[in-house]
Formats: sequence, structure tokens, C-alpha cells
Amino acid sequence: MKFYQSDFYGTKICAAFKSDIAKISDSLNFIFKKDKQAWSDVKKIKAIIVNSKRGYNNELFRPECVWVCEIKTVRESTVAYLASLVVHEARHVKQYLRGVKNVDFRAEPAAYKDQIKFLEKYGEKYNANYVKKLYAEKYWQDNEFLTKNGKKIVSTPALVKFLERYKNGKLNIKDI
Repeated sequence: MKFYQSDFYGTKICAAFKSDIAKISDSLNFIFKKDKQAWSDVKKIKAIIVNSKRGYNNELFRPECVWVCEIKTVRESTVAYLASLVVHEARHVKQYLRGVKNVDFRAEPAAYKDQIKFLEKYGEKYNANYVKKLYAEKYWQDNEFLTKNGKKIVSTPALVKFLERYKNGKLNIKDI
């Protein structure tokens, strides 16, 4: 499968379809033009990579500062909602750079609050209410996300493999 890659002010965007790159670019542009404070954190994300697997899994990989998501995450989001997901992940980058570890579950609530605040700021009430509902579920405390010794499962194996293929130059990527 062929992938395409673009650059948005230093953040690489890689996907199998140019339309997905365009939508992510629109989301980054939304942040860039409307919210300079959020942009100061977002620009620390080095790459956004879309795995062609038809799902919603997504994960920020530290220390790479790379967000990997599956295709439905992009395609079924509005530009504003996708921008809010990027703001959420940017909060995790900021936390990582400050030394906050995600395994103690302090990281997720702050990222959700940033995402909700961002959506509300731009009149995205429906999406803000949806994220509030997700936040209330506190999935990161659910036992299915824990190992036997009580530590968070670190990564989704398919996303890890995809990131490794990207980092090792094993994806057929054409710059656009």
C-alpha cells in the first residue's frame, strides 16, 4: 500500500489517502488560526500517522511525540472534533515533557478537560457533551485496561507495529 506524507509547520502527516491528510491539515489549521495557546502545545507533536485499519484506536507514543490513529478516527470526525483530539494528545505531549507519567492515571483527566474546554470555546456543544460523556466513563480506570499487577497496558500492538514500520522506513511513502 502506498502512503502519502505532508508537513504542516513541522508536524508530519502520513496517511494512505490524500483526503485524510487534507482533513488533518484542516484540523491543524483550525487550531493554528483560532487558538495560539493550544497551537503552542500542538506544534510539539512531531507526526500524525493514520493506520489504514478501519477502527477508532489511537495512541500517542512517547518519547517520539507521534500520534497514531486508525482511519475511522479521522473520517468520522468533524474538523473541529479532530482538532480537539489533537489538542487532547498535545496535552499528553506537554505532560510527558514535564515528566508526568501516564501510568498513574493523572494524565487522562487533564487532557479530557482541555479537549472539552477547546470544543466549548468554539461552540461545539454537541461534541463537547459527547466528550463529557466519555470523560465520565473514566475508561482509563477500567480493569480491561489494567494488567494483573495494576499497571496500565501501555500500547495497542497493531499501532506499535505500524509506528515501527513508519520509523524504520518500511512504508512506501511519497511526499506531497
